[in-house]
Amino acid sequence: MEFKAIVVDIDGTITYSDRSIDCRAVEALRSVKVPVVIATGNVLCFARAASKLVGTGGLIVAENGGVVECGTVESDTSHMKMCEEAFDHLNRHFPLELLKASGFGVAVGNAHPDVKKAANMVTKGEHGAGVAEAIQYISGKTAI
Repeated sequence: MEFKAIVVDIDGTITYSDRSIDCRAVEALRSVKVPVVIATGNVLCFARAASKLVGTGGLIVAENGGVVECGTVESDTSHMKMCEEAFDHLNRHFPLELLKASGFGVAVGNAHPDVKKAANMVTKGEHGAGVAEAIQYISGKTAI
């Protein structure tokens, strides 16, 4: 299976319940070679800050899919086609449907039962530990 991107939520996925960031998730997300998309119900300014802290390329879906930002456009615009394709997909399959349609959906251990049911993989780890576990698993199967 080829992965074109990783889409990750913020609250409860790469953060703990107190909203502090789980550094295991940050380390794992920074290790991948594919684009990382931050997808969240949070407002855009919060999502931008999280994207910057995590070190992603600024690909963001915020405000429950109402705002999409494709990062900073500089001289290299090669990521824009991928961004347009990804967000077209998001617009058609958001939110649980996106997990089902993603090709390989992952739910961290503390995810809502409906999310776990829709996922292809449910991690034992919760929060960032689950993100790191999923990325380690996927990395063993394919280059990401």
